[in-house]
Amino acid sequence: MSEHDPSANDVNGSNDDTLANSVGTSSRMGTGVRRPNVPSLAVGVLATVSLVAACVFHWLRSEAGKETLQRAANGMDTSSVNERRTAIGQGADARSTSANQTSTASQTPVAAEVTPPLLAIPPQASPDVLHEGRLVADQLVEFMPQSLEAKEMQARFEYEFGDTTRARQIWQSVIDVNPHYVYALVGLGDVATIEGQLQAAVRYYRQAVLADPNNLSRQVTLGIALLHAAQLDDAKQVLSGVLARDPKNVQAHVELASVLAQLQELEAAREHFEIALQSKPELAEIHFGLINVYRRLGNREKAAHHQAEHARLQKDVVAKRERGRREYNDDRAIQFDVGKLYVDMARVYLAGGFRKSAELLLLRASRMEPENVDARQALAAAAVGQGKPFDAIRWLSEISELRPDDVTFVREMARLYCQINRPDDAEKLLTSFVAERPQHLVARRALAMFFLEVRSQPERAVEHAQAAIDLSPTASSFAMLASMHEAAGNLQQAIESLKKAVELEPRNSSYQQALALLREGSDAKPVQNGGAQQ
Repeated sequence: MSEHDPSANDVNGSNDDTLANSVGTSSRMGTGVRRPNVPSLAVGVLATVSLVAACVFHWLRSEAGKETLQRAANGMDTSSVNERRTAIGQGADARSTSANQTSTASQTPVAAEVTPPLLAIPPQASPDVLHEGRLVADQLVEFMPQSLEAKEMQARFEYEFGDTTRARQIWQSVIDVNPHYVYALVGLGDVATIEGQLQAAVRYYRQAVLADPNNLSRQVTLGIALLHAAQLDDAKQVLSGVLARDPKNVQAHVELASVLAQLQELEAAREHFEIALQSKPELAEIHFGLINVYRRLGNREKAAHHQAEHARLQKDVVAKRERGRREYNDDRAIQFDVGKLYVDMARVYLAGGFRKSAELLLLRASRMEPENVDARQALAAAAVGQGKPFDAIRWLSEISELRPDDVTFVREMARLYCQINRPDDAEKLLTSFVAERPQHLVARRALAMFFLEVRSQPERAVEHAQAAIDLSPTASSFAMLASMHEAAGNLQQAIESLKKAVELEPRNSSYQQALALLREGSDAKPVQNGGAQQ
């Protein structure tokens, strides 16, 4: 990666942090970012308000790319094909460090750097893309033969693009080493499902749930498998358990309703379908379930209503399907899916000590799929970890173009600009974002904190904090405004703002104590015209 400004490379000095460590703690409060002499009470108020603290936290630690590669040291979240794809780079699920997630990467000695077997010319046609992907997956195992994560990548590649029989064999070899390796258990369950071995699928999914009991999505998968295997009572028990812990889990409501309908518990089935409908009225399958339930309950009017809704939604589904068929490009789809796998494979390279290999693979992924945010997040984190802020800004800028309404990446670019003593560029980024999206609450709060923490302009901070209150008049918003007023020397306005926070959250003792301190400070101010201090 070329550096646009060589003088900026040493901003952080010599930085030998690994990519994994750079993600989540990739940023530090940059040199040249001057913090104003904010009164201690204002700092205390900020520290006690969760939403305000989140704004401050951004300037202390990076959010762009958080957990993108940190997961390498803790194993891969690959519970199912869909779950694996959606979990990448989004920080949705925390990584378990229990025995079921044991990573053998820590046992693998750091080896001499290797080059991924990437083709000289980036492949375009599907056969070439898959050929390269298999070369990379096989090399992982060749150079890291003791790494279960490497074998998991190899098995997943075969499952999604190659031979499910080989995938099963690889996953079984992982289970032979670690019988509690969740992702291999889930993979074996997936293979059993597509092969119609429903009882075997239930067994593997059940083992995965026992190995990682806190993952509710896997419990839903088990419930579905039990339903398909006609083990209705067990399916009811599992799905009810999920809803006891997550009452808003729409999929669990839908699947439990289907189970209850088969158990002839029609009123209970209707209730769960209706709950799911409140959250997802656009799901045709919910209306289809309600058609059958209401017919069996003898409510023809309700059944007719849901039949009409189902027909309307099905037209949309058919239209989208036809449009997708016209626009579908098999080569592009394969590139997208393999690019996603490359991001996970890069994590495994990294865990094995192959830093440059990880970066090369991430670069290939970013070029294979122009909308691959995960790869760009990881590359930005890598650049920060190597003290190359301009490279990081370049990658973050590409992400921001892909997700123009997400302020996270704009804030990270602003932080990096501040770190290299370019606060004007940071201010331009944040103010432009707010100008285009004046109703964006998080952006308003971030800009308020910027003017307070970086610019030492509490008056402008007050302006944006007040705008945040207009958008969301919560206790935390008023507490934030109070801290801004105090920094600006407006103690009376700070007191009034904090009084509002106390009114909205009277049980928040932190607000009450902060208000008491503000009043004490106001009373202690010297009286003008020769008056004595009170």
